Parts: sequence; structure tokens; C-alpha cells
Amino acid sequence: MEEVEYNQFVKNYSRKYSFFLAEGAKEIARELRWLLDSLSLTQRLAHPVVSPEAAI
Repeated sequence: MEEVEYNQFVKNYSRKYSFFLAEGAKEIARELRWLLDSLSLTQRLAHPVVSPEAAI
């Protein structure tokens, strides 16, 4: 009986751990996306691209 309870505990624990791991990965992806967007914006501000149409 104890082995069945232990297996159930491990299954539940791994399910919860997988969920939190997935949520953590999503959060890291959001932070990286924000960082890359910020870097891209910084580069565009530092080196603005002026199109020939805008100069007219």
C-alpha cells in the first residue's frame, strides 16, 4: 500500500514541478522578449534610419 501512495505522490509532485517549470520558462521568455525589444528600440534611437522619402 505504501508503494502505491509513494508512486501517486511522485506523480503529483512531478506534475506540479512540470507546471512550475513551464510557468518559469514562460516568464523567462517574456523577460527576454522585453529585453530584446528594449535593445532594438535603443539601437533604433541611437542610429535612426532615415528613408529618402522622409528627407523630402
